[in-house]
Amino acid sequence: MKSYKVLPFSQYVLRTPTFPVSTYLNLVNDYAAQALLKGFENPFFREAIRIASPELLKELDRWKSDPLIVSPKRKDNLALTLLKYNARISSRCTPFGLFAGCTVGNFTNETNIILESPEKFKRFTQFDMQFWVALLQELATRKEIKQSLKFYPNNSIYVVGDFYRYVEYKYVKTKREHSISALQKSIQLDLLLTQAKSGLTINQMVSMIIDDESETKEALEYINQLIDFQFLVSELDATVTGNDDWTTLFVILNKIPALKEDSKLLQTVRNRLLNLDKNLIPSEKNYKDIKTAIQQMGLEYDKKYLFQTDLELTTSRNTLNTTVSYKVLKALRFLNGIQRKTKSQNHTQFTKAFIQRYESREMPLATVLDTEIGIGYIQNSDMNDTYDLLEKFTFKSKTPNEDSQIWTANDFVLQKKLQECFSKNEKVISLSEVDFPEFEANWDNTPATFSVMIEVATNQEKELIAIESSDNVSAAKLLGRFCNGNTTIHNLTKEIVEKEKKCYPDKILAEIVHIPESRTGNILRRPVLRDYEIAYLSNSGVTRDYALDINDLMVSIKNNRIILRSKKHDKEVIPCLSNAHNYSSQSLPIYHFLCDLQLQDVKPIYSFSWGILESHYDFFPRVNYKDVILSKAKWIVSKKEIVSFLKTDESQLFKVFKRWRLERNIPRFANWVHFDNTLLLDFEKEICVRLLLKSVSKYSKITLEEFLFAEGSIVKNKDGDFFSNQFILSFYKEEL
Repeated sequence: MKSYKVLPFSQYVLRTPTFPVSTYLNLVNDYAAQALLKGFENPFFREAIRIASPELLKELDRWKSDPLIVSPKRKDNLALTLLKYNARISSRCTPFGLFAGCTVGNFTNETNIILESPEKFKRFTQFDMQFWVALLQELATRKEIKQSLKFYPNNSIYVVGDFYRYVEYKYVKTKREHSISALQKSIQLDLLLTQAKSGLTINQMVSMIIDDESETKEALEYINQLIDFQFLVSELDATVTGNDDWTTLFVILNKIPALKEDSKLLQTVRNRLLNLDKNLIPSEKNYKDIKTAIQQMGLEYDKKYLFQTDLELTTSRNTLNTTVSYKVLKALRFLNGIQRKTKSQNHTQFTKAFIQRYESREMPLATVLDTEIGIGYIQNSDMNDTYDLLEKFTFKSKTPNEDSQIWTANDFVLQKKLQECFSKNEKVISLSEVDFPEFEANWDNTPATFSVMIEVATNQEKELIAIESSDNVSAAKLLGRFCNGNTTIHNLTKEIVEKEKKCYPDKILAEIVHIPESRTGNILRRPVLRDYEIAYLSNSGVTRDYALDINDLMVSIKNNRIILRSKKHDKEVIPCLSNAHNYSSQSLPIYHFLCDLQLQDVKPIYSFSWGILESHYDFFPRVNYKDVILSKAKWIVSKKEIVSFLKTDESQLFKVFKRWRLERNIPRFANWVHFDNTLLLDFEKEICVRLLLKSVSKYSKITLEEFLFAEGSIVKNKDGDFFSNQFILSFYKEEL
């Protein structure tokens, strides 16, 4: 039997906000709306807001230029919004515009991280995917362009009896709504499907299906109808993998003589977009020039969704002591040892339904997942028919009833620890292997590569290492999105992908390429990372020889395991999604199935969880394993508690809140955590109490979590100011 060891990659990714923690804390310490507005004059902060919310920038400028024309209530709302943005740029590490960025560092024998000043950071700006998709669609519909484009079969087409079924979409605002459509098979359609696989122009297709010139007009209408129905899609359709969207676009346009002027104008737009990144803070004219060129082309755009910018941090030193990675690895070994491998419920239901319907047969994937004639995916989802040939997918997630929850052995262990902690009035729980009788440490089922996100703070010159999140199936998952604008992250990601490839020499690792909706494309964009891709309702970034067609994929069940096979290559296919898209919400069946299949043979190392206890207690202490914090202390605040503060007289609010906070033992500094969003609060300051209540009034309950960076951090600038941080550490599995 094989045994494995796990080793760290030699590099890590550092993520920090642009400003130090003190910037925000100083603001709330001596809060005044006018002082806050004055701080807005910082050109870097102003540029960050411009990118994030052009409308807010406009309103703030209006307030600043003439305070009398803004009502007191509106001023208060604007001030709180501006304060939130200050918290964002000073405490939250998730990269977003110019508010936070990332860079790559190296493991050595010492920790030494010094950030340069923001003026030395680098920015990378692209058109927002919503605008880019709209631009490509608009170009593709222009008569002079359309006639010269090559068209290909929609890559979701499959055969059901006498019909071709496929998925088409339309945009409703920013949402991409998908529907199943069908066309009856015919000699012409069969011919087009076969010949258009290598790409054909409209005139080439017309010539192919007519017998004489008199049929040209009718054939032209027929082909244009197929394009309107999205049965045929153009080479200008968007993709989310590739190194340079612009180069691809110009290769297509430069072949069309009639587009010389349009191509020239687009080249001007591209150059002006590149000019934005020459300086961290471009001039107002740079932005106006781009918008003017866009208007000259007759294109509409949403100001808020025109640009998408990423920030690359610059450091004078960036090394982390190797002991950090080994401490974290020991903690991951512990988490792995207390977690059991369980088969996905989605996989279990699918396997059962497949065997009942198809037994041991191998079936075309598209047929199996068809919700009308196949078994679909997920089996407990609802589907609503809207009209004869079009169906829309809606999925209802079932929330488990608390009364039906099953307690695990771990839940009982943790409850006992929790009760002991409360009885001794302690604030920290320490766990070890001896607390878990079923502890089993091996790396057999862990992914080939995986990563973990940690924070490293300091308290009285002692390092505090906390695990923020783990559980991914590939170390490339958190990095893919930043590869296009950051060469060092791209190189690290390629190294990760190469390790994964070596672990599966007899299988095809294929990147899943799909655009669920246009704005989601911002987090899905990445270079071509793998040799093969499965493109679904998106153009592929690889050549057609390496793009796996949906109709090439077959599915079967062997030894209770789902097998996805490529007929063309006669190899098992392992789908891969190298980005952090939360695909489980409102996904098309094929996309959901492919993404879920990544999890079949592996046991991710999940972050620490309080499990069923989450619904029984309103306070959870910090949890340690040796030198690593597995879970920060957190407090659950109910709607009833929130409402009581909202009803309190404003003159008494701070006093009442402080009394409650001390009774609940909530520390001075805490983060309000809402999914992956956080808001730093100093509860010794009245403005932060107001900010919290303004932000959470609509929620049934909220979570407050301890903030580790109140006293210090290992990440500093040259002036000694410290920064909150997140490190992404990546690991790979190797056979002993």
